Amino acid sequence: MHICQLQTHTNPPTKTHRAPKSASALHGLCQQQQQQQQQQQQQPQPQQQQRQQQQQQQQQQQQQQQQQQQQRQQQQQQQEQQQECALMHTQ
Repeated sequence: MHICQLQTHTNPPTKTHRAPKSASALHGLCQQQQQQQQQQQQQPQPQQQQRQQQQQQQQQQQQQQQQQQQQRQQQQQQQEQQQECALMHTQ
């Protein structure tokens, strides 16, 4: 009995440090599973889910393209301003 008690006293520190992480990780997994189940109940056809996800990805790509275009426009404007300044100085 005493040996068992000693072991339990020496072991806990390592276990207690790991326990919260694994517990939170498990909790996260549980939440994900619950959400997936809810989605499946609301939309019995999994094809719809896939389509929605694809649409979202396409939208994100479009947004990125728009941002790139805006950046290019800004660069062009800056170049034009610099040219104007140079013209002013030469005159």
